[in-house]
Order: sequence, then C-alpha cells, then structure tokens
Amino acid sequence: MASHHLCKWLPFLHLLSCLPVLALAARSTPSSTFKAVNLGGWLVTEGWIQPSLFDGIPNKDFLDGTQLQFKSVTQQMYLCAESGGGTIIVANRSSASGWETFKLWRITESTFQFRVFNGQFVGLSDQGNGVDVVAVSTSPGESETFEIVVNANDSNRVRIRSTNGLFLQAKSDVLVTADYPESTSWGDDDPSVFLMTKFGTLQGEYQVTNGYGTEAAAVMTEHWNTFITEDDFKFISGTELNAVRIPVGWWIASDPSPPSPFVGGSLRALDNAFTWADKYNLKVIIDLHAAPGSQNGYEHSASRDGSIDWGTTDSTIDRTVAVIEFLAARYAQRQSLLAVELLNEPRASGVPLDTLKKYYQAGYDAVRKHTTSAYVIMSNRLSGSNTELLQFASGLSRSVVDVHYYNLFSDIFNGLTVQQNIDYVNNNRSSELNTVITANGPLVFVGEWVAEWTLSGASKEDYQRFAQAQLDVYGRATFGWAYWTLKNVENHWSLRWMIDNGYISLYFMAEVSVTAIIPRGKIASIPSLRCNPTCERRGDAMQRSRFLLAGYTAARSVSGLRGYRPLSSASADTPAQVGTKKRSLPNPKWMKETIPGGANYAAIKAKLRELKLHTVCEEARCPNLGECWSGGETGTATATIMILGDTCTRGCRDPSCVEKVAKPGLNVFVHVFETVEELLNMRHQLCWVVAKPEQVIFTVEKVRAAGVDVMTFGQYMKPQHHCRKCRSNLEAFYHLSSCKISITVSSHELNFCHRICHSLAMASHHLCKWLPFLSLLSCLPVLALAAGSTPSSTFKAVNLGGWLVTEGWIEPSLFDGIPNKNFLDGTQLQFKSVTQKMYLSAEGGGGTIIVANQSNASGWETFKLWRITESTFQFRVLNGRFVGLSDQGNGVDVVAVSTSPGESETFEIVNANDSSRVRIKSTNGFFLQAKSDVLVTADYPESTSWGDDDPSVFLMTNFGMLQGEFQVTNGYGTEAAAVMTEHWNTFITEDDFKFISGTELNAVRIPVGWWIASDPSPPSPFVGGSLRALDNAFTWADKYNVKVIIDLHAAPGSQNGYEHSASRDGSIDWGTTDSTIDRTVAVIEFLAARYAQRRSLLAVELLNEPRASGVPLDTLKYYYQAGYDAVRKHTTSAYVIMSNRLSGSNTELLQFASGLSRSVVDVHYYNLFSDIFNGLTVQQNIDYVNNNRSSELNAIITANGPLVFVGEWVAEWEVSGASKEDYQSFAQAQLDVYGRATFGWAYWTLKNVENHWSLRWMIDNGITAIEFGQWSPYPCTFKAGAVTDVGGAAIEEDGGFDGGTEIEDDGAFAGGSTTGPDGGLDERASTEAGGALDEGASTEPNGGFDGGDEMELDGGVAGGG
Repeated sequence: MASHHLCKWLPFLHLLSCLPVLALAARSTPSSTFKAVNLGGWLVTEGWIQPSLFDGIPNKDFLDGTQLQFKSVTQQMYLCAESGGGTIIVANRSSASGWETFKLWRITESTFQFRVFNGQFVGLSDQGNGVDVVAVSTSPGESETFEIVVNANDSNRVRIRSTNGLFLQAKSDVLVTADYPESTSWGDDDPSVFLMTKFGTLQGEYQVTNGYGTEAAAVMTEHWNTFITEDDFKFISGTELNAVRIPVGWWIASDPSPPSPFVGGSLRALDNAFTWADKYNLKVIIDLHAAPGSQNGYEHSASRDGSIDWGTTDSTIDRTVAVIEFLAARYAQRQSLLAVELLNEPRASGVPLDTLKKYYQAGYDAVRKHTTSAYVIMSNRLSGSNTELLQFASGLSRSVVDVHYYNLFSDIFNGLTVQQNIDYVNNNRSSELNTVITANGPLVFVGEWVAEWTLSGASKEDYQRFAQAQLDVYGRATFGWAYWTLKNVENHWSLRWMIDNGYISLYFMAEVSVTAIIPRGKIASIPSLRCNPTCERRGDAMQRSRFLLAGYTAARSVSGLRGYRPLSSASADTPAQVGTKKRSLPNPKWMKETIPGGANYAAIKAKLRELKLHTVCEEARCPNLGECWSGGETGTATATIMILGDTCTRGCRDPSCVEKVAKPGLNVFVHVFETVEELLNMRHQLCWVVAKPEQVIFTVEKVRAAGVDVMTFGQYMKPQHHCRKCRSNLEAFYHLSSCKISITVSSHELNFCHRICHSLAMASHHLCKWLPFLSLLSCLPVLALAAGSTPSSTFKAVNLGGWLVTEGWIEPSLFDGIPNKNFLDGTQLQFKSVTQKMYLSAEGGGGTIIVANQSNASGWETFKLWRITESTFQFRVLNGRFVGLSDQGNGVDVVAVSTSPGESETFEIVNANDSSRVRIKSTNGFFLQAKSDVLVTADYPESTSWGDDDPSVFLMTNFGMLQGEFQVTNGYGTEAAAVMTEHWNTFITEDDFKFISGTELNAVRIPVGWWIASDPSPPSPFVGGSLRALDNAFTWADKYNVKVIIDLHAAPGSQNGYEHSASRDGSIDWGTTDSTIDRTVAVIEFLAARYAQRRSLLAVELLNEPRASGVPLDTLKYYYQAGYDAVRKHTTSAYVIMSNRLSGSNTELLQFASGLSRSVVDVHYYNLFSDIFNGLTVQQNIDYVNNNRSSELNAIITANGPLVFVGEWVAEWEVSGASKEDYQSFAQAQLDVYGRATFGWAYWTLKNVENHWSLRWMIDNGITAIEFGQWSPYPCTFKAGAVTDVGGAAIEEDGGFDGGTEIEDDGAFAGGSTTGPDGGLDERASTEAGGALDEGASTEPNGGFDGGDEMELDGGVAGGG
C-alpha cells in the first residue's frame, strides 16, 4: 500500500538522486480506455442481487407486477379479460396465456388491483346492478380494488373480495359477478373459489419500496449505507479498474421527496460515491437505469408490472430529459464525472427507434448545457440492430454507444460447452464489435458483461479462461468495458468475489528485476522513474508501481525519506541483486507504511467529515497521514486544514491546474513551481478569499475538540486592492488564544507570497489579518495596514439591472441599430379612418369582426404589435385574439378571432411622407379599408393618392412602447446574438465587481430571464450567452468576496406585463396555465443546481414583482412552495426570496413564508409611480420615507417571521431642481430606514444613463456615501492589549510592535527592528519603501531569508534567492 502513496511523492522528495536500486513492478501503460465495474443493485434495486432486502416485506408473495392466473373450481376454466380488456371478465378458457393473466398492483399488504393485457383494470361495472365484473377502467380506484383471501390450508386456493364486501364468483362461463356471500366450505362446488397460479414476480425498486410502505425509508437508507461503502471504492482503486458505472433511477431528481412509493436518500448516496471517487481517483459513469414508465418492463427499470410505458407520451420523455439535466447540472463540475448514460437497455419491442433518437438528442443537449467534456453514452435497444445508432451518434461530439454482451438470456447458449462459449466470444462477439467500431463513428462501450453462463459443473480454470476471453475481446472496445456487477450473492456475478478468489486477475502484479552496479559510497539514480503525482487511472498516466528494495535500508523521518546506508560490505563493483519474479526480497520497513488507524485517527477523520473540512494531508495523499493524525511518537496530532477551499495543488504540474483552482477563489497551494519566472507568470491567476473571523474560530474550536493539537493554516493568495478593517480579526485571534493551538506558517510559504506581489504594500491587507498569531516577524518585510469599516450582518447590495434582462431606458443606445425601431413588439397602435372619421375597433374586445365606428379610442381600439419581420406584423387585441382575414364568405372580411396567429393574421404597415398616415397590406396583396362603419375588408388595390377620400388610409397613433429583452432580440433578428454578446461583455465587467468590493456593498442582485436555463440555444427570439455572463459574475464575485442573489426577473409569459419581465406585448400570461409554472420551477431548479456549490451564492429570488391584477395570491403561493422545494433539493444554506405582489398587501406573504426556513420577503420602495408623490417637496419626500416607509417596514418585520429585504429602491423622485444636498438627504433617509430591513437592501441599479438611478455615479459624485476609505499606508489603530506576547512582539495602541519595531509612514519597519529566538526581526533586516528586502536580510533557525535574498519591486528575489 505504501508504494502507491510513495509513487505520488517521488518527484517532490528528490528520491531519484538518493534511492538505491529499485525493482519496479512493471506493466504496460494502460490504454486510454476505461475498465469499470457496475454498482448494480445499489441505487436501483434488483432483488436477485441481494434477495435478503425483501425478507421483511409483509405478504411478500404479492408484490407489484406479480402475475396471477385464476381457474374456477366449478367451471374448470380460467378467468379471462375478453379481448384482452375493454369489456367483461369471463371464465371460459381451458388454458391460460396473455388474456388470462392479471398483473398485481399492490395497494396495501392485503388489497390489490388487477391489470389486464391491454392495460385496463378489473373492476365492478357501473351499469345494471353494479356487480358485473369488467375490465374497462384505465385509472383504477376503489371499485377496482380487491382483497385476495388465501385458504389457510392450501395457498393455491383463494377467494377474491370486492370493496362491496362480497366475493367474485363464476356464475357461468360468460358471467363473473361480485355478489357471493362470506361463508364458504372452500369446496369444489363453491363458485367463489379459484385455483391461483403465481408466476413472473418482479423484485425491483417499486416492489421493495411499495412493499415496505412506511418502513421503506429506513430499510432503503440502511441498504444504501451498507451495500456499497467507501471500502468498496478503496478496493476498486487497488485494481486495474479505473471507473464505476452507477445505475440510478429517475426518482433521484426529486430527492428528498420523490413520488410515492419511492423514498429519498439515493441522491445523498450518489453524492457520497462522487466524494469517494474523487478521493480514490476513480471516474464515474452515471447510468439512468430506470426511466419514468419503464423503458423495458424489467425490474431493474423499476417497472411496476412489467409494462413498457416510457416513450408512449411526450411527458415521459420530457421528464426523463429533466432528470438528465438535473444530474448533469449537479455533477458537471466534479472532477470524477466521466460520462452520463442517457438510458439503459430500452427494449425494441416497446420503444420505436425514432422515439429513442428524439430522446437521445434532447438528453445529449441537456448534458451539453452543463459540460462539454463529459461523454454521453447511448445504449442500443435490446433486440435491436447492433448498428442502429451509429449514424446518429456519429454526429455528436464525445458520444459513446453502449452494447451489452451476455452468454445468457437466449436459447442459443443452452447446451454450449466451455470451449463453445469461449469460441462464441472470440468469434461472434468479436465480429459484432468489429461492426460497431468504426474509424469516424462514436466510441464503443461494452457496458455490461459477466463471466457466467448456462453451463453447470465448470471448473475454476474454465471460468478463468471464459473471463479472460471476454477481457481480451471487450478490451478492444474504444471506450472500455464494465463488469456486471461489483457485489452479488451469485458469486460469479460478483466481480469482487471473482477477484478475491482468483477467477479474474485485475491486480497490478507483473514484476521485473533490475540489477545495477553501485560503487561504494555512491548513490545510484534512476532518471527514468517518473510518476504522475495525482496517479490518475486513465490516459497515459502511469499506474501504481510496486517497489521491491534490497541491499539498502533507510532511516525515515516524519518529514520524508532519507538517510540511506549500505547493509553489506560488498566491494564497490559488486552487483546489488534485487528480487526476482520467483524469489523477491522483503520490502524495507520504511516502505511498509502502516495503514492509518487507531482511535485518535478515527476520531479526527470523523470530525473532519462532520465539519466538511478538507486537509492537505488527504489531498496530497501524504504517506505519513496515519502517524500525523494519530500523534506518532510525540502524541501530538497534526493536521493541515484548508479553511477556505477544498483543493490542494501539490500535484499540479502546469499553470492550467493552478488556474483551475484559483479561478473560483479557492486557496492555491503551490509546491512544484521551482523558479521565480514560473511564479511571476502565475501571479495574475492567483486569487484569494478573506476568511471571516467566525470561520477561523469555528474551524479551530471544533477541530481542537477532536484532538488536533497543531494546525497549519497555509494561505498562498494574491490580495485585493482594498484592505478591510483589522480590528475584528485581531479580536478573533485574541479569542482563539485560549485554544492553546500553535498556528504556524513556514518561511517558504511567505517567500511564495512575496514573489507574487508587485510590492509588499499589496500584501498588507491579507497579512494584517494574520500577524498576531503567525509568528511572521522573523521573515516578514514591512507591512502597511489599512483601515475600513466592517460590514454589518445584513446585506448591502446593488442591482445589476439592464444587464442580463434588458431594460431600454437603462441603456437606450442598445436599441439604436434596430431597423424600423418604432415598430417593436408590444408597441400599441390606434388607427382612425380618414373617410369614416372613426377608430378601428375590435368589437367586444375581440372574438368577432373589426369595425370602424368608435369616436374615441381606448382598450378595444388599441392594437398591440407582434413583430414578424422589420416590415410585417401581427395585431393582438384586448382579449388576446389576433386581427386576420375571415375564412367565411369571400375571405376578405377583417375579424379578430384567432388565438394562434398565422399567415392570414400577418400584415405590412406602409407609410409615405407622413409617418402618421399609414395603409395596412394583407398577405392577399390588398389593403384594409373601412368600407363602412361596421365593415372593414382587405380588398383595396395598390394605387392611392393618400387623400382623405381613400378608405384604405388611416391616421396612426403610436404609444405605449416596450423596450425589453424580447424587443431587442426580435428587433435585431439575426444580428441579435452579436449585439447582445457585446452588451453582456461590456455593460458589466470585472471592473464593476472590483469597484463594488471597494465599498460597503457586499452583494449584488442579478436579474435573469427564464431563457437562461435553455442557454446556449434558448427559444427564439432570445439568444444564448447570458449563462456565460452569469458564470463570469460568480467568478468575479468569488474573487472579490461579493455575494450573489440570483433574481428571476422574467418568467415565461411575463408575471407583470412590463418590459423588464420580457413581456412581448404587455400581457400577463404567467400562471394562467400549469405549464408556465412548471417551466418556471424548472428554471429555478436549473439555477439552484448550477450554483448551489458556489460559495458566493447568497440567495435565489423566485420571482420579481408579480402583479396582483394578473397573478392570484393562491397561484403565487403554489409556485413559491414549488420553487422553494426546487432550491432546497440542492442547497439548505442559500436564502430563498419571495417578492410581494405589486399592488398587493404588504403582509400577504408573512404567514406563508414564516413556515419556510431561511426565507425572505422582498418589498420594493420607490417614491415614484404613484400620483401621491406628485408635487411633494424635498422634505415631504424625506418625511414619507421616515414615516410611511418606516411604518410599512415595521408591519412586516416580525420576531418569528421571514427576513425582510428591500430589494429595490432609488434616490430619485418627482422633485425637479433639487440640489446635491437634497439628494444626499433623501438617499441618507432611505439608507437609515431600509438599513433596518432584517436581510438588507439593494439599490436599483449600478449603471444607468439616468444619473440618480446609477449607484456608481452616485458614489463617484459623492451623493451616496457608502464607500470604504481607500488604502492607506498608515497603521491600523488596534485595541490596546488585544494581543500580547505573540512571538515576542506586542501590538501597541498605535499599531506598532514593541522591541523597537515600528511601522513607518512609508510602510517600512524602522531600522531598530530586532530578531532573536523569539522570532523578532534581525537588526540588519530592513525593507525598502517599495517593498524590497535589502541584501542584509539574515536567516535565523526560525525561518528568515538568507543573506543573499532581496525582494525586487516586481516580486522576485534577487541575489542568492
């Protein structure tokens, strides 16, 4: 075991120059294919794999899907669903087959429903006297529910009781009724007695969960926790296997509350699997083994009764695609994700190929929304053509076709001998593989195979040959193979048993011997010994090697391996013979590292897991982990904790690896970059995160409780340009002093920090947090400390309005390039006939003819544009119908009846010299005319004088324009993608997040539209790219320590009719159908799944500003509950924000939200948009805030209620001519009042052409004072006595250090700095104003710089550094 770990460390420990001769266990570098094992029977139950799982089910002989046949003892005939179902039940069949077979649906342990051949259910007729037994219902209810009463003495003799209390009887061969009384002799003369034959039982997930009922959750949790464990992944990692294929069921996407009878918990188990896979360097294939309705009717697809209902409706396909997207979104960022298999073994007899391809395309697209690197696997159909998917899959990048090969399940294998089975593999299977492996086609995966057959009495050697034949043939598959399965009560089906018992050889066992001449006193090196430090198990990474050592031994220390000395007195030229294949010498003691264990080790490991803490020890796979954690000889337990991240880059060999870790803002531990040049090249990629004092306290106190005595907090990060207040952090460390913990940072870590900084002033902020406890005085250059206020516990945010959801008034220039931009979607038009002098009107608001008889224009006379091209449009009227040509009469009458506009509802607006005078051309080539006040037709010719005598001329009034996302994208048409990409890339940039981080603001609220969940190919006219922009926002937020609120600003159909909800025409269609709600919930789940693991995610706002006039409160609450549940599937820490309705009650959500954990109610306050603000003076506006707004807030801030968020406010009003001081007073009044909101507030918005609506402009121009002080070279003022006796340096009230160490104005330590064993600065150590150490810097045993080290302004080390 030690060799595996040492392999990782060889390159770093410089063993190549000091190791004696090594005999390497050699094996060829593995191919690029994957050798996997299926974890069958774990997350999708298959009873034959672990039959004991079903032992505790009451009445377990009657599970769902059990097939029964009933023979009447009086008629001596079988009950039969006539014609297979749809009519009566009879008793006239002498033999039984499909029509005479009834599939059980288990309701309770004693009551059941019977499904017949065509899918109907047996029940009582609702005709006549209601006792005739029929099979007509497709939706079973009470009248289709029966009890099976079994004879106590003969389990084959049964009676069937109906819910009417009477028993079924065969009155004649064509009449079966439910009217026989209770009493019976069970004799052959009783027409209510039947002989029951039971066969075809299923033992899948549906059966086990429905069978256990209320006990199912506990049973399944125990199964998931014990059937596959971390030990199994550890076992797998010790073999040639490099991947696992994990079957999952569709219900996993609804965890923790899946549809009955399924129970929650499998998602947590899958999460564990990924954690173990990460730990043991294994890849994971997620295999959707069970789809809604079952794709093959087998128990392993969780079929209820053996029917294949998947794909028979669009709903089952849509639900399956949603499951795939859920899984892809959740695991796309996990390093161990290898592939997603879209569906396991669809059966050709039930799933048409076109249906399957349609689903595979949709599933592929769902995966590609989240990852371009994961493979997408598509299973061939059972009994389908071997090559049926080749052409389809060839057009898809990183696609894989899955084939399953068993020498079973077919009569052709019956009676084959051992050799014939082996020949079948070598010939037939090989030939089949050849047909699917093509040069330019998809990769091929033998996703299931097993070394089992129908043969009896075969020897171990027979099995070994059979297994090896399959390994040889399936090893040619271009993607790889997966054995079915890891564990099974049937031994040959269990790969673990097969390996443990020597039937299959998948261990790294091949060895070679190496002989070398080692001159006396010399060290032999082996330059060719290379080992990838991450020991990944695929590609060209070297697999684990076995080291057999002889002739030399070594004294080992905790820090590494050194001190080799010769054992023999052989001459200088004596060969040092190492072990051979036949006779190997024992490994030396230092290579026999004890497997970590012991009570202290176990306690520490358990506590780390409980606290979700990560250690460098585990990440770097330290060979001394067991000794460090258990305390070793000293008894001092030591762990290196990464408090701000979960990834250590000790194994990184190139900058891209570090960049990957650095981008999300995690700690970057770099130990393999040897030169200053390499470090300088990396400095722009290294970022850092500030640990809050409470995080440090929490980590230290909890881990200390587990027995960790020494903790090393390593931080290699590039600091931010602003420095926060130091006092809170000093107080935090003062608090920690009682923990009696030594916190150390080594000098090489500090060297790294110095090298990546342009000047030491840049490092000041980060280091000011750590000075008191890190004993840095021995090697730190001068620090300049900066001051600033600490943010409150509530959130001060700014909206990034107008960025990912367009609002034209925020950036009007965005619309400048749209052709014919006066006619955008939602523009409202009114048309007055020049001849009739009346307005066109949709009679009754729509649904009948268009007339020209209204002298004034209002709702019926207003037409909303739907833009088709820049010159053609559709007109929507008040009731939602569209103007078009009648399909009655001569087809020229103009009506408004269609709700689905097409060609006949499309028109062109034509004007000449006067833009207000227009004509409207129909698609028939003629123009609309007002023939009379009650007759408008489309039959006027082309020619016109545009005079007032032309009935085809209308005076047009244009008002009520919208400028939202729909308008800008539909307006630009094919140019929209380029325009929007430019907008997203420039309107909000990293510089804005940097600016925000330099103020008191600590969060951003980012409005997004529903189409983001379909990125990169959203429904037209929307364009892809906003998702990438949101990803960027999270990256910047991580980098600058800003929290993110994702705000669903625009829902499908629009929740308020405004442009900022992407309404097409001002209508509110959201919530009018279940579809719009379901689609919105799906968007929320998409966002929650994608960003749940991002540390900057603060909250998800489910909907912005639904309007009370269009959204009923009950509808909104229904959606809010569903949206809340969708978020909670992925995160319990993020807040869920629910917006009050516009014009709704201020308190309408309080009671509802109070029952939801970490819920927030959002209110928006503007002294605008209402007549009550017209004419108010400056002071009256301020008074309104201080009185009315304050009172409104008081009404919704309750002790046990939800948190309150003022999600939008602005320092703008209806006052004209106000001074800067007036605006300052108005802004401050709102800051004071809204600052009481228990969650916080968010200003609308960061950027806007209207100055007072732009918070950035307000700050830059001194109107809103929410900016921190800028960086200062002057020291912080620390709390006197807060920290004393830290490495001999006390912090004085003025922020200096005792012993003569003072921080000068220029950021340098004064020349009187001293050093000694206590860690002070050597008297020769000084720092130039620019941050360079002069050449006199000395090194002490406590880790200072050597005499030649000098820090240059560019962060390098001069001289001997």
